[in-house]
Amino acid sequence: MGRFLNFVIFCAVVAAIGWGLHGWREKKADRELWMPYHGAASWMVLSLEPGPDVPPDSGGDFHNTRILAKAEVRATPGLRKAIADLEQASQQDNLRHAACFNPRHGLRVVKSGVTYDLLICYECHGLAFFADGKPLGVQRPFAQGKATPDDLDRILAEIVSPAPSPQVPATP
Repeated sequence: MGRFLNFVIFCAVVAAIGWGLHGWREKKADRELWMPYHGAASWMVLSLEPGPDVPPDSGGDFHNTRILAKAEVRATPGLRKAIADLEQASQQDNLRHAACFNPRHGLRVVKSGVTYDLLICYECHGLAFFADGKPLGVQRPFAQGKATPDDLDRILAEIVSPAPSPQVPATP
């Protein structure tokens, strides 16, 4: 019985170490997704219209969503707060995740010659990351709470008149 118990404890320790390393690698990968947004000096903030796909190269699309308004802005405390809130929320468990993905907001930054895009759906709390127009194969849910469209809407309202950001339906 003692050898069996030692074996079980050994297996549990190995599993715990493996699980911890997996979580560490995942957090490192998540940090790398957010790095270009933290270091950017200028950003493009976009208000998007979800719905039927926009034909590629139609002149008004951002990853197959219609652009309602866009503004090139310098990094502001509001933008930094919006990104920090989204990053923090994406690292929390989100057990209530819808599958709609109707992004109403987008961000674009250029860092070291690479264009990084982020699509944000505050309705289902989903994120999609792109680099040079190619999906990074990652769509992350983010937890409800601090991450709201308010900061991005405020930035768009200050720059684009009238602010065209569509209303996000209330989450049940």
